[in-house]
This record gives sequence, C-alpha cells and structure tokens, in this order.
Amino acid sequence: MVTLTGLLLILSAGIGASGRGVLLPLPRPHATLLASEPVADTVLLDSPTRIRLLFSEPIESKLSRLELVDAAGSRASLTPTSDVHDVHALVAPVSHLGAGRYEVVWRVVSADGHPVSGAFAFTVGARAAPAPANPPASNGGAARDSLVAPAVAGPTVWGAPVAAAVLRGAALACLMALGGLLALGEWVLPNGVRPRAMIGLAVAAVVLIAAHAAAWAIDAAVDRQFGAGALGALLGSGTGRRELARVALVILSLWAIGLARRLGVAAFFAIIALLVSGDVGHSAAIHPALAVPAKALHLLGGALWLGGLLWIAVADRELPRYPDGVRRISSLALTAAVIVAGSGVAQMALFLPSVRAVVQSPYGLLAVAKIAGLAVLIAFGAYHRYRVLPRMTASPAVAVGLRRSVRAEAGVMLLVILIGGLLAYVPPARG
Repeated sequence: MVTLTGLLLILSAGIGASGRGVLLPLPRPHATLLASEPVADTVLLDSPTRIRLLFSEPIESKLSRLELVDAAGSRASLTPTSDVHDVHALVAPVSHLGAGRYEVVWRVVSADGHPVSGAFAFTVGARAAPAPANPPASNGGAARDSLVAPAVAGPTVWGAPVAAAVLRGAALACLMALGGLLALGEWVLPNGVRPRAMIGLAVAAVVLIAAHAAAWAIDAAVDRQFGAGALGALLGSGTGRRELARVALVILSLWAIGLARRLGVAAFFAIIALLVSGDVGHSAAIHPALAVPAKALHLLGGALWLGGLLWIAVADRELPRYPDGVRRISSLALTAAVIVAGSGVAQMALFLPSVRAVVQSPYGLLAVAKIAGLAVLIAFGAYHRYRVLPRMTASPAVAVGLRRSVRAEAGVMLLVILIGGLLAYVPPARG
C-alpha cells in the first residue's frame, strides 16, 4: 500500500507542484466560463445578434438560464440552446439592443451535476451608459477570468449544499453497506445474517438515495422548486438519469431480498448501483476516463470493508464458522484498505492542481480529513487482527467485545463517508 500511495503522490506532484499542469490539464471548480460572445467588458458598435457562452464542461441546456440586464436594471430572459457544433457552449438569440451597458447573468448545471452561476458585462455604442444602481452579483470582469459561484438554496459549507451533501453521504453509506454485506454473505462468508436486517438496510438505502436525488433536482432546476422543473432535471440531464438509475437499482435489490429471496441477485443490483455512483460528481467532469474507474474502485473497496464490519456485528455468533468468517474478513479488510487508499489518492492527484492545494483549499483539507479517518480505521483493523483474533479461539466470549469495537470502527467509517459526501460537492481548488 505504501508503494502504491507513494507512486500516486509522485503523480500528484507531477501534475503541478508549482500550480501549473505538467502531465494533465488543470481541473476547474465545476463548470467555468472560458469565453463569451460578446467578449466581456468590450464595446460594440452595433447590437449583437446572439449571446454565446463557452464553458469548460458540457452543459445541460434544458437546465440553463440566461438573463440580459440593461443599465436601468430591467431583466429580459433569453432562451438558451446547445450549440450544435460544441456541447460545451450555449447560444441564445438576442433582439436588437439600443446603446448602453448590458450584463449577462447565467446559471448552468455542469457535467458533474453542480449548478453554478456568474455574470459579465458588455456595452453597445461608443459611450457606456451608467451602471445600474443595484446591479446583479457578478463573478468578475473578463469571461476567461470569471469565477463560478454556487447556485443552490439553503445553507452551504465551502459552497457545498449541506442538506444534499449529508443525504449523499448517508445514501452512499447505506448502499455500500448493503452491497458489501450482500456480496460477502452470499459469495464469500457463511450466510448468517437475518433477511430482516438486510431488508431494513435496503429500505434505508432506497429512501436516502431518492431523497438525495430530489434534493439535487431541486437545486438543479431552473425554478429551484419541487415540481416540473425538478422532474425535468431528473429526466433531462445525464446526472439526473444516473440518479434515477441508482434509485431503480436499489429498489430492485430490495425486491430481490424481500420478495424473490435471491440474495445473489440483490447483491448484483447493489453493486451495479455502486458502479453507477462512480460516474456521478467530480469524476464525471474531471478526467473521467481515469477518475470514474478510480471512484468506482474506491466505493467497491469501501463496500467490502463496511460490509465485513456489519457481518461481524450482525451475523449469528452461534454459527460454527463465525470465527473463521471473522478471520477472513480481517484479511479482506487489508485488501479493501489498499484499494480505498490507492484509489482515494489517485482521485486527489486527478482533481487537485498542485500538492500545495492539499493544505490550501477546502477540498484538500477535507481529503486530508478522510485520510486521517482512514488511518484510524487501519489502526482499528490492526488491533482486531493482532490483539483480538488470537484470543478468540481460546475464549468465545471475546466475540462480544469484538462486536463493540467493530461498531465503533463502523461509526468512524460512517463519519469518513459523510465527509466524502461533502467532498463531492466542494469544488476542487483552482490552479
């Protein structure tokens, strides 16, 4: 694990110890406005016939909103459509504009599913009209320097919506626990877990994943309401369809547990839902060819680890093979730790523009917090493997203390996953 982590840290340093990309292009914080027509802060002799915005990521035109604000503060809604020549661009026709200063206020949903907004200004005529008394918030001057701002409702932390982040983390925790517990109990370990426990976990996963999908859709919707706009966000965007796919897959897993009584089938649906989760968030927008597999491995490794902890905590201790199952889980946890650590560092290397950003950006600090949590989990695993398991054969009563310790380890893992839910919404540092 040390060798793999070291290699990945070298890759991270190669990406830009000085803040400039060497091996890979620099990541950007969600979708960034790269260029515009008209160019920001320019003076045009005649009225433009269209507004064209070019972003760093593909944009969902159905979830986009453009407004044109004149010097008096009057707003006119524009109708943006995707540029047929470039999925990164939006185009909106403009009626004839008189002389004066105008501001384009935009709000889009990027490929990673995060709504962002910004503004820029231009002038028609040789002389600029006075700026409006109460101009809309702008993210800067020239389009190429425009900074994105979160465009979500409710409380935020470092630009991340708190409610959606908590729901995302809790939903992933349930999905990982469900997939890991089902897969281990059906294919690796003796099946000593009561179906009722699995049904409860599957129900919680369905509720939380659906709740997160709804929270995301409300933030992504143009009208920011739970209604036709939110439904359109779910059905009309790639991120929305993946959210719906996860809900459907977990419902199928619940069906396979509760009605079909086919735990192997249930495990299959839960694992596919985890793989779909690998294509949601930053990984869908920043070097997806590398980031999506890395995130999928990260989630699968976490599922293997968390599922093993839950098996120890809830499986029937009277099973003759219970001690053997605990030992096998201890060995699997080491493999899972290598997968989780390696894939996590790989994502840091892909998403952060420099090693310096690890300690100088909210994203980097949260990633460090996850690494600290991983270190605590590894310490738990070492304690169980080298102190508890050797005494388990001589004294079966040790299993009771093991379960208490494992519950504490699972609690730490839940906290780490919740941090990951927040991390998924915090934009990576900009180079």
